[in-house]
Amino acid sequence: MKQSKSRTTIHQQLTKWEKGEIDVASIKAWAEEILDTDTWQTFIDDWTEGDEESVSLEILRTLEMADINLLTAHDIPTLKELLRIDNLATFHEKKDAHFRQVDYAKRKEELAGVPFYKKATK
Repeated sequence: MKQSKSRTTIHQQLTKWEKGEIDVASIKAWAEEILDTDTWQTFIDDWTEGDEESVSLEILRTLEMADINLLTAHDIPTLKELLRIDNLATFHEKKDAHFRQVDYAKRKEELAGVPFYKKATK
């Protein structure tokens, strides 16, 4: 895994969520704050040479869409594992494989009464 301050920081935020120190809305807001300002340009430090994307950037984008994509604490171990991958093709394969196996109908039903997920569970 690349030594990366951005990946370490994301991992720390995921651990806080996992431990219940912050909730999904807080981690989404944190990711949005980075992505909605120019902060991401200095935050991201794991660019793959020749690419316009990075693992850190892709994880932040995933967290930013947590409500729409019905992201839950069940996804944290996978997100942490994805942070360890350097090859972007492998990253996308593993990320896609994880989210393909999620039972979204069941998740939608389970999260129907949770205000944070209101847009996605109507």
